[in-house]
Amino acid sequence: MSCIAEGDVRPLIKLAKTSSIDSTETAMAALANLLSDPQIAAEALAEDVVSAITRVLGEGSLEGKKSASRALHQLLKHFPVGDVLTGSAQFRFAVQAVVDSLNAMDMDGYDAADALEVVSLLSRTKYGMNSMYQPWSALAGVPSSLEPLVHCLCEGPPSVQDKAIEILSRLCGDQPVILSDLLVSNSRSVGVLADRIMNSSSLEVRVGGIAMLICAAKEHRIWSMDALEASGCLKPLIYALVDMIKQNSSCSSLEIDVKTPRGFRDSSAFRDGDDFDIPDPATVLGGTVALWLLSIISSFHPKNKINVMEAGGLEVLSDKLARHTSNAEEEFQDTEGIWLGCLLVAILFKDANVVSSPTAMHFIPSIALLQKSDEIIDRFFAAQAMASLVCHGNRGTNLAIANSSAVAGLISLIGHIESDIPNLIALSEEFSLSRNPDQVVLESLFQIEDVRVGSVARKTIPLLVDLLKPMPDRPGAPPFAVRLLAHIADGNDTNKLLMAEAGALDALTKYLSLSPQDLVEATII
Repeated sequence: MSCIAEGDVRPLIKLAKTSSIDSTETAMAALANLLSDPQIAAEALAEDVVSAITRVLGEGSLEGKKSASRALHQLLKHFPVGDVLTGSAQFRFAVQAVVDSLNAMDMDGYDAADALEVVSLLSRTKYGMNSMYQPWSALAGVPSSLEPLVHCLCEGPPSVQDKAIEILSRLCGDQPVILSDLLVSNSRSVGVLADRIMNSSSLEVRVGGIAMLICAAKEHRIWSMDALEASGCLKPLIYALVDMIKQNSSCSSLEIDVKTPRGFRDSSAFRDGDDFDIPDPATVLGGTVALWLLSIISSFHPKNKINVMEAGGLEVLSDKLARHTSNAEEEFQDTEGIWLGCLLVAILFKDANVVSSPTAMHFIPSIALLQKSDEIIDRFFAAQAMASLVCHGNRGTNLAIANSSAVAGLISLIGHIESDIPNLIALSEEFSLSRNPDQVVLESLFQIEDVRVGSVARKTIPLLVDLLKPMPDRPGAPPFAVRLLAHIADGNDTNKLLMAEAGALDALTKYLSLSPQDLVEATII
């Protein structure tokens, strides 16, 4: 042993590379322990011990595979993946072999945890570093090869479940359909994920579990929500998610790529060359993925909206938006969390019981200020929140919105939505929200006589007249402006005079000369 401790492991490595698999396994059992020493590991790597490791992983007995997995784990602790597994074929084989070996291992034993740690280290491999391999290319092509990991998730003790979540959650960005189908294949998966989200001490596990539930719900929403309900975890999960938003927990080491419904966020937009230079906010902020999952859960059943409200969700969201609008630099990293917060608010406000809460009125100043945002996505989903509010027809609420600073921002959205950002339309439809929230809000506000004859109308008229000018990039703006101006002018001579002073006659003449588009425009002619 002393000569080995000094670094002379060549005889042991030579034995590991003999033709006899039994001899190879015997040597591997010794090497698995010795490779914890960095000097011995370096010498073994130089002597191509990896070829012996991969051979045992492929041909050896269960005990031999356990030893080989431990040996590989020791090497990966000391060296970059690209230095240990030097070719794509070797990399793919190692990943597949270690995962496959999990089938025969005791989930409660050390060996399963060790094998999972190897897969976890390999799954963290990035482009542009010391490895040229896409981590999941070895497994994603054969979905059944991932089944052992799902088995670990569903049948293992909490420590094994957490490690399985760390690994599988990295499929969320590139292989969401494969991952969701795997989860659906085991009825326990959703309940386990909910339990680990609520009880794991690891933020990475909690965020990864949320990401996996989002994947499952995107492809199999009814099954996922029914499974959550059946597990008894749905309500406590809602409370845990609200708490995550409140904490706005961040962990910059996370590499979980969470795609929004319908792939709204293209992860390639965050790539710079071969490395991830700017992380997707959904990979960084625990509160962001919590917002996504709560949006999905809340849109599924009315009682879930009530549960979010009872969990303090309205107060948390109101505080979050208020902090952002009062000091935009305070949460500069959480840019995606702002529009996601508005999306969740819009979903919650579809329920009359939620809107009747005193907290609902607290949102109006914040969502009104968001209409001044430079980001059209913030303005759009703030408008969605307003649209959900005004549709309940509460005069006091609608007057509060009309008297806020929101109207000018809403007008700036008109015509943009359909032509410029169709993804927002698809996302809105997925959550049963309005296609044109700006128009819904404005039409509702100007149904109120006090709004039509007051200062809001006087300030709005010039803005609407400006929309009558030809705007190729906003083709939907002029027709809506004509309809709203006609409504504001109806029976009000003062408003008609204001329109004339704003240049409405000339603008209308030029616009209508292009031919009227509906009965209102024909009547004006």
